[in-house]
Amino acid sequence: MRRTQAGALHSVQSGNVIIGGTVAPYGFDVVTEPDAATGKPRRTLVINEAEAAVVRQVFEMYAGGTALHALCTWLDEHRVPLGGKGRNAGGKGGWSVGTLGRILDNRTYIGEWHYRKRRSVKDPLSGKRRTIPRPQEEWIGVSVSAIVTEELFEAVERRKEANKREMGRQRKRIYAVGGMAVCGHCGKAAVGVATVQGERDYRYYKCAAAHSPNKYGYKCDLPMFRADHVEAAVWRWIKSLLLEPDALRRALENYQQQQRERVQPQLAMLESTQARLGEAEGRKERLIAAYTTGVLTLDELAAQKAALGKEIADLGQAIASLKAETEIQLLPVEHIESIEAAAAEIRAGADEADDDLAAQREIFRLLRVCVTLNYDGEQRWADASCIFDSGSLSVGSYTNCRDGRPNPRPPAGNPRETECDG
Repeated sequence: MRRTQAGALHSVQSGNVIIGGTVAPYGFDVVTEPDAATGKPRRTLVINEAEAAVVRQVFEMYAGGTALHALCTWLDEHRVPLGGKGRNAGGKGGWSVGTLGRILDNRTYIGEWHYRKRRSVKDPLSGKRRTIPRPQEEWIGVSVSAIVTEELFEAVERRKEANKREMGRQRKRIYAVGGMAVCGHCGKAAVGVATVQGERDYRYYKCAAAHSPNKYGYKCDLPMFRADHVEAAVWRWIKSLLLEPDALRRALENYQQQQRERVQPQLAMLESTQARLGEAEGRKERLIAAYTTGVLTLDELAAQKAALGKEIADLGQAIASLKAETEIQLLPVEHIESIEAAAAEIRAGADEADDDLAAQREIFRLLRVCVTLNYDGEQRWADASCIFDSGSLSVGSYTNCRDGRPNPRPPAGNPRETECDG
């Protein structure tokens, strides 16, 4: 077993890909071809153009806002095949969310195939073995042809992160700023909770560290905020911004310009690092040329190539990190058009969305609204921001409908907390 593992490791370090059987990731075929440098047979992945077109379509549609379920329906309606015999890219019923999720997570599509991403360990209690992820620094990479660009892959990653942050767990109650609100005392998420008294529901926003203190190791002292108060205040603010078309247009233009200026220093560093990578790759080509002309022996080539390969890998990681840091968050044209269309609908229909929390939530997501809930012992307020403005909004004190006295607590009568929206 040790010899087999050592042989597989040496094979990958020599530039071969190792895939169980002959099943390649969707979009690729496994082929064996002569290595350009050594002439020895090399097992690699080559692009299957028919399937690669589907992969690109999936990435572009998802990055553009199409949901995974809608993507599955679109692919099935257009009779897009899952691949050849033995493909694990789908089930008998057609394309699935799991299949698309694996495709969108796979860095092979940007030319980065990795080996040793997992390892087997033995459970000391049961004696059974299980597979766990390895740290990324232990992975071994082999370059293959890329199907999608790094920019498109990163756009997909950003959308997945935004979905995790913004969507929360939407049950039968809608929280218009669920996933967009944080606690002003400790910085944790402000989650949506509901209480029930008789036949009535009461919705609140509550700091996660107050809701689940055991999870975070402390209990936050931020009181609960009435959801209808918070949402009404944020909606009034957003609505006032959308009602002036000229001001909205200027705000969008200012936002785009600020995003360009934000990353200028980092862009200079990125350009310098890319130049260093080009120089290192040039040295690698000259090294291989020296070997092919007999100037270097195979052992000398291997020693120098290993050191140079590490330098190139380190520079590549630095470039990837800089690209992530310097990504200009410009709004796509379609996003701007969606904002302007939403604003036009509000102006035309005036107050139609006032009682529609789902419609308000979609507008908040378009405008990338963030809300920080604060309490100073007397007043509650929300510091709100969106892509082109920010403001401090009063969400009032809670008033008992019978006598007008402040009532910051949930309704009396031992209300039962029924759900939490993260």
